[in-house]
Amino acid sequence: MAIPRFSSLLRCRKWAKSDWLVASIGFVLIVFFLSFFIDPTSDSIPSVDRSRPIISPSDLVKLKLSSIAKERGAFCLDGSLPGYHFHEGSGSGSQSWLVHLEGGGWCNTVASCSARAMTKLGSSNYFEQEVAFQGVLSSDPSQNPELFNWNKVAIRYCDGASFAGHPEAEFKNGTRLFFRGQLIWEAIIDELLSMGMSDAKQAILTGCSAGGLASLIHCDYFRDHLPKDAVVKCVSDGGFFLNMPDVLGNPTMRSFYHDVVNLQGVDKSLDQKCVAKTEPSKCMFPQEFLKNIRTPVFLVNPAYDYWQIQNVLVPTSADPDKSWAKCRLNIKECDAAQMKVLHGFRSSMMDAIGEFHQNKEGGMFIDSCYAHCQTVMSVTWHSPTSPRIENKTIAESVGDWYFNRKPFFDSPEAYSSREQSFPQNPQSRKCSNSEWLLTAIGIVLIVFSFSFSIDSTSDSSVDRSDLVKLKLSSKAKERGAFCLDGSLPGYHFHKGSGSGSKSWLLFLEGGGWCDTIESCSSRAMTSLGSSSFFEHKVAFQGVLSSDPSQNPDFFNWNRVLIRYCDGASFAGHPEAEFKNETRLFFRGQLIWEAIMDELLSMGMSHAKHAILTGCSAGGLASLIHCDYFRDNLPRDAAVKCVSDGGYFLNVPDVLGNQTMGSFFHDVATLQDVDKSLDQNCVAKMEPSKCMFPREFIKNIRTPVFLVNAAYDYWQIQNVLVPDSADIDEYWAMCRLNIQECDAAQMKVLHGFRSSLMDAIGEFHQNKEGGMFINSCNSHCQMRESSWHSPTSPRIENKTIAESVGDWYFNRKPVKLIDCPTWSKSDSLIASIGIVLIVFPFSFSFDSTSDSIPSVDRSDLVKLKLSSKAKDRGAFCLDGSLPGYHFHKGSGSGSKSWLLYLEGGGGCRTIESCSSRAMTRLGSSNFFEHEVAFQGVLSSDPSQNPDFFNWNRVMIRYCDGACFSGHPEAEFKNETRLFFRGQLIWEAIMDELLSMGMSHAKHAILTGCSAGGLATLIHCDYFRDHLPKDATVKCVSDGGYILNVPDVLGNPTMGSFFHDVVTLQSVDKSLDQNCVAKMEPSKCMFPQESLKNIRTPVFLVNTAYDYWQIQNGLVPDSPDLDERWSICRLNIQECDAAQMKVLHGFRSSLIDAIGEFHENKEGGMFINSCNSHCQIRESWHSPTSTRIENKTIAESVGDWYFNRKPVKLIDCPCVIPHSQMGNGVASFSGCCADTTAGKFSSRNDVGVGLIQENLGHSFCYVRPVLTGSKSSFPPEPPLRPDPIPGTTTTFRSISGASVSANTSTALSASPLTDASGLASAFESSNRFASLPLQPVPRGPIKKPGHESGLFERRFLSGPIESGLVSGKKKKEKAKLKKSGSKSFTKPKYHKKFLTFKNVFTNLVSNNLSSSKKSVIEPINYSDSFDGSSDSDQGRPEDNYSGTILSSHENPRTEEGEEEKTDESALDEPKIQWAQGKAGEDRVHVILSEENGWLFVGIYDGFNGPDPPDYLLNNLYTAVLGELKELQWNDKYESESHGMEQQSTVEHASDSGKENWHTMNGNNVACGSRNVTSDVKKLQWRCEWEHNSSNKSNNIKSNHKESDSGMINHKDVLRALQQALKKTEESFDLMVNENPELALMGSCVLVTLMKGEDVYVMSVGDSRAVLARRPDLGMKKMQKDLERIKEESPLETMFVTERGLSLLVPIQLNKEHSTSVDEEVTRIKMEHPDDALAIENDRVKGYLKVTRAFGAGFLKQPKWNEALLEMFRIDYVGTSPYITCSPSLHHHRLTSRDKFLILSSDGLYEYFSNEEAIFEVDSFISAFPEGDPAQHLIQEVLLRAAKKYGMDFHELLEIPQGDRRKYHDDVSVIVISLEGRIWRSSM
Repeated sequence: MAIPRFSSLLRCRKWAKSDWLVASIGFVLIVFFLSFFIDPTSDSIPSVDRSRPIISPSDLVKLKLSSIAKERGAFCLDGSLPGYHFHEGSGSGSQSWLVHLEGGGWCNTVASCSARAMTKLGSSNYFEQEVAFQGVLSSDPSQNPELFNWNKVAIRYCDGASFAGHPEAEFKNGTRLFFRGQLIWEAIIDELLSMGMSDAKQAILTGCSAGGLASLIHCDYFRDHLPKDAVVKCVSDGGFFLNMPDVLGNPTMRSFYHDVVNLQGVDKSLDQKCVAKTEPSKCMFPQEFLKNIRTPVFLVNPAYDYWQIQNVLVPTSADPDKSWAKCRLNIKECDAAQMKVLHGFRSSMMDAIGEFHQNKEGGMFIDSCYAHCQTVMSVTWHSPTSPRIENKTIAESVGDWYFNRKPFFDSPEAYSSREQSFPQNPQSRKCSNSEWLLTAIGIVLIVFSFSFSIDSTSDSSVDRSDLVKLKLSSKAKERGAFCLDGSLPGYHFHKGSGSGSKSWLLFLEGGGWCDTIESCSSRAMTSLGSSSFFEHKVAFQGVLSSDPSQNPDFFNWNRVLIRYCDGASFAGHPEAEFKNETRLFFRGQLIWEAIMDELLSMGMSHAKHAILTGCSAGGLASLIHCDYFRDNLPRDAAVKCVSDGGYFLNVPDVLGNQTMGSFFHDVATLQDVDKSLDQNCVAKMEPSKCMFPREFIKNIRTPVFLVNAAYDYWQIQNVLVPDSADIDEYWAMCRLNIQECDAAQMKVLHGFRSSLMDAIGEFHQNKEGGMFINSCNSHCQMRESSWHSPTSPRIENKTIAESVGDWYFNRKPVKLIDCPTWSKSDSLIASIGIVLIVFPFSFSFDSTSDSIPSVDRSDLVKLKLSSKAKDRGAFCLDGSLPGYHFHKGSGSGSKSWLLYLEGGGGCRTIESCSSRAMTRLGSSNFFEHEVAFQGVLSSDPSQNPDFFNWNRVMIRYCDGACFSGHPEAEFKNETRLFFRGQLIWEAIMDELLSMGMSHAKHAILTGCSAGGLATLIHCDYFRDHLPKDATVKCVSDGGYILNVPDVLGNPTMGSFFHDVVTLQSVDKSLDQNCVAKMEPSKCMFPQESLKNIRTPVFLVNTAYDYWQIQNGLVPDSPDLDERWSICRLNIQECDAAQMKVLHGFRSSLIDAIGEFHENKEGGMFINSCNSHCQIRESWHSPTSTRIENKTIAESVGDWYFNRKPVKLIDCPCVIPHSQMGNGVASFSGCCADTTAGKFSSRNDVGVGLIQENLGHSFCYVRPVLTGSKSSFPPEPPLRPDPIPGTTTTFRSISGASVSANTSTALSASPLTDASGLASAFESSNRFASLPLQPVPRGPIKKPGHESGLFERRFLSGPIESGLVSGKKKKEKAKLKKSGSKSFTKPKYHKKFLTFKNVFTNLVSNNLSSSKKSVIEPINYSDSFDGSSDSDQGRPEDNYSGTILSSHENPRTEEGEEEKTDESALDEPKIQWAQGKAGEDRVHVILSEENGWLFVGIYDGFNGPDPPDYLLNNLYTAVLGELKELQWNDKYESESHGMEQQSTVEHASDSGKENWHTMNGNNVACGSRNVTSDVKKLQWRCEWEHNSSNKSNNIKSNHKESDSGMINHKDVLRALQQALKKTEESFDLMVNENPELALMGSCVLVTLMKGEDVYVMSVGDSRAVLARRPDLGMKKMQKDLERIKEESPLETMFVTERGLSLLVPIQLNKEHSTSVDEEVTRIKMEHPDDALAIENDRVKGYLKVTRAFGAGFLKQPKWNEALLEMFRIDYVGTSPYITCSPSLHHHRLTSRDKFLILSSDGLYEYFSNEEAIFEVDSFISAFPEGDPAQHLIQEVLLRAAKKYGMDFHELLEIPQGDRRKYHDDVSVIVISLEGRIWRSSM
């Protein structure tokens, strides 16, 4: 039976206040009632027969991911597959289909879509696995009488644009998001058609909210794809969105839709007739396109649509004064004026659907409920309490319409009569109790957003046995313990068993806090403030799990999850309710105590073991209540507390505001939390500070364990970078995804980590405490898989679960802190964003939150609104009073004043100024009440040495025109805005003058950005209003705005200033001399106005000002080339052409200030950082930017106090712009941790220049024994032996390396160098080395190769410094030369500090002390006899692989007789050196006595671990393999020996040996038996023999080569086996550290013994031999005799004429995709993988085709062990790359001059021919030069030239960033004849 009063209510326009009484009484009841409908696990509802469940298991419908989506390219925002829930029809409904489109709003920016992509509205990863089909989807005929047995489909919403986005928009926006809504729609429709919908007889497309809009957009598409004879109609529920202004007149919704359409290319899916006529975004409004829909449509909409009122009519931005705060959340709180506005909204809707009402096929159900979606809930769709019109529910109305039983609103008369039936006088009637239930229904519906969310803990991997029921506290009511809304608190309890029956674990749920009555009221309508919304069952996972594999130590304990519903970490007190006169219940403390009492009565009072833990706000609560927990349990129980993500920091946000401190202050004040806090702490400080664990953890008596992420996701988003601190959205991407952070942002995040480390410093000393601080970007970790699973984060190979277990059970102390650098390999990085689910309620910070960094409250300066402003008519844009912050001066600064003008851009139109008026840049209503005075405003003399005790004023900016607008403009523009900037300036100036500034002795006016520009505009006004004898000056920071065209040639900045000046009549405030000469807006540019300022001015500006680059040079524009989209936001991503433009911008700035530079009174500090304002951030600190070693503070102080003139301009800044190689470069800011312009002031060379991190050069020159008869004549033969009896062929070794990459290991391997330096070197005492040192800018008055072809760029290397092998003498020795032209031990005089002196001092000090290798020495085999008889340097660590240790050489004391030259015979017989540069490693070991040399170059990629492992192990393995070879067996049988002289080359297959044996002419000179096959080459041996005899008739002491007849193949096989075994042992490490499978290394090993050279290579390093061509015996002999007598210049002349041209011979084969046979091999081995070679890389990853390590390309198991983001698509089981080396043997000849061994970085800029020519030319021209260092220098010069910069600019780019210009380069040049500095044929 119909209820007349009920149905009339549904049509009433306005509710009487008497009616609200009933509604308020029934509200809580109905919310509680409805909560059972939301949870499918709920058993029953109150007042209903409990035997009848509301939702049966049959109502739960499983998720199905689309099977054809992938092939159609249909993906959710994050790239996951879309899905749907399908319930098959039956009986008469088997050929009827209902398709429902889920709703959930939209996203209009890349940032908001990125955030959405980490939720169920943007990713199927977060979809519920089962949802309840209710309402229109229900299978219950009582709930869904017409459609219950139809095929029903709920399509999930995950694209953010009403299933209408297009992929073209992805490329346009340069985003990784997937805008594929249209493709999702089409793919799922096709899938449904294939499932039987193609035979449908009846069909309905429906949807809710954004899905309701989508049902209209796609209605005709749906019709067109179904049979023509099918009855197809569409129903839109809550999808009729209005295009109307908000209460401030702003087109909020239209603007929003405009952004959505532009971002996702939605226009292609909209009605094209509409799009052709109007702006596309308007065609998202149904009013515009409904008329064009051919298919019948039914509209379901509430006239007082809850969502539209909150987001369209009264969005937050339209309520700056919060007058709508209560009304928009609760219609009962609306006053008469507001109700009138809401009735107007209803009228607008009626008008909008007016034309549609005439549509005969259409239908509608427009009720007057305060709701949104109504078809998906049974209670509103069809139930006894459903809304009705003419006694029809929505279900009945839709059924009548669909089945054509009767027309609905069939005539204008009917429509009109219903319109008139609403009472004109709402007070004249009363409503029944049941009529008001719908109000509460609407509120509940909107809270849940109609997302089909059944259980927030639902997970496909959760077994039903893991679901634990809710239990409401039985003791709560009697204790007065209630949730915020007055409902009873509750918990979930899982009983323990077995050994855990007397062990208890309590987990306190988290979920933020509320700090105002409004935010707590909103919270009271969610599960975080009311048990009415609690899930009735939750899954116990992580630390609560019953699975021993997931929770090994606590799985069988009694486990309790206490639900959080008070908003103050279980710490609120009821006294606060009366104080605040609120109906909310602040009872957190009582909730905690009541549930504790209840648990104690359930057996916890007999506990033997107990842990209190919690997450986030619950983690904080576990610390607050830890001792209470301990005190209420048995004394003999082991009780401890674990806080997860609860260690909140009291640090400033990025703007310096104390956001978290202010927020906690408000929380503590609102709920009287101080009574629950540590009272020792509260007695000492402001109570809210005692909510921060740092302040009270020291007082906790109970043992505590901290689990925290050093890069805590929640704290970064809400504490460090809250929305309020990111006005320009610079942090938008970074704060949501740490992988998007640039170098400057990462520096801030590392600083946040450092703050955490500092905060826990004292706790770290607590012996009973424990901690697990990892470097993941997460928040709570103990209830997720991060607790204990294969993918859990680990420190020291321990999961959180294992660490907590070890600590709790005292198995071992646990104080684990992870490495400081966040990297993409962190084990939890794949889970970024999951933590968002934990916090469904994001608390809002009060707009008045205090502002301050981590400073004392005394540094907070309060806001003061101007007392003179009102009288002067000085108002902010919105009409509020302007204000300032004032800190009184003291002592000597009491009569000194510093005024700081705040900046913040400007507004040029009425619209932009209106928007601005709703922010703190246009209204004092949004000013922070306290701000921190930092930088130039600081009171700390260490931060602000010259002005710390001055009177300091910060004037807030709220006018939008640089404090220069004039009120006349208001009338001209007919606006209600207030353009009063000039009046604000004058009013506050007058006020300050009256406060004592009129007696100032010193004064400075300064400001930043727009405030910096205002400083210049008002500088003379400031001067004129102060005493004449006062020293008054002005400092402009970031205010020198340039009038330059943008990259498209448009005068963007000029146009902007023109509009600002015109809109606000700014011209009256500008310099009138300038205005008289030119168009007024030009006079806003300092270049024009600065020349007329009488007062001294100092300019602080960055030459690469990011604000000007983003807004003036490269503004965002539709016409902008897409390549600028990233560069303009991140200068580090700019390419060479773009950097050229930016350098041009810098040049324009330098040109613009040219005239000002001549101003004697002026000063400047122009640095080359990519920043904007600096005097409040980079003012004066150890990390501040410097020019000439002066900070900005020091420079301004020098200038102001006339200590010295200051005109500082930094050198140009260089930013990397392209990426090469396999690794991912890490970015650093232009001037991060460096001194800007550090080379500009260097004039002398001293010790301070040494930069050990750039690279190094080293040398080894074979010693010559003095005092004994020389073994060779004065003019040596081609290859004489310096020591009788030795067979080593080389003369000297020159090496050099330069780092481009950093050298940070990803693994925790003990074999990895942890020094952190990108470059390092160490050696035994016969090697000399130096760090690479760039020559300072400017002329160097030092002889040498400073100019010409070989211009010097590095200072002297080891050889050039005259430093050779052997011991160094005492400090005052003199430098001598021996008769044989070799150097003796170097000496230096302390009096003269030259670079050579410096080097000698460093090396001699090092060599005279013990110098130890990075790992232990080894015992050499007999085949290397005589290597060492020393027992020094014995192993200290037990490593599996070793290299040689150095040997200690006692220091020569002062006055002690120096050893004789013969003492050199006692030098260690094994010499070694090892170095690193980035990811390159170099290894040199040699024995003079036994005549062999080992060189290894290991070029790593993706990390330094593999090259480190090779450095530590390969040489040892080679020794072991060579042990069996008889190296000292001089000759084998003739036949065997000659067999080895032939050239053998096998196939270079990956699985086979690759031999290449070669020698000079395939015969060894001196062989006693030469066959006829080689007699033709016998002339060479005879010539050498004759030549030797002619040399002064001295008998040659040459031995026959030891290796002349050695089986070279055995030696090569030994090298191969050594490499194989080394990789096998490395694989064992990969088992423990799977991330090592990503890393690998190229290998180049060269072994020389006598004249035999053995080369083994894997990868693309090269061994290149320089050889003279065979000119014929006679000609060669003649040329040699002639050249021996020529000078070096003549030798150079011969070289230039080509008579001594060298030919390169590459001794190894390269393995890279540049080699066709390698590519062919890989493709043949992987015929089933078309992408085996992709983008010229193996699987798109590596250029090299063979490598050591890189297991993910060798075995599927290593690939599977990686995180999913790093895996490749591994096809089959065959390896893609191998470690099968190329092996070569070469016999040296008299024509071989030198050998270059190098990593591939050299050949990025050199060919083989160029490299040998460069070395040959260099050593010919500069005998004392270092050829290896010279090659490094040339690489850097060529790299610098390629990218348009000079040498020093390139080197100033830090490692990691510099990898974009060149690779790590390691070069070793082995001279094979004469001395390396003497050119002799």
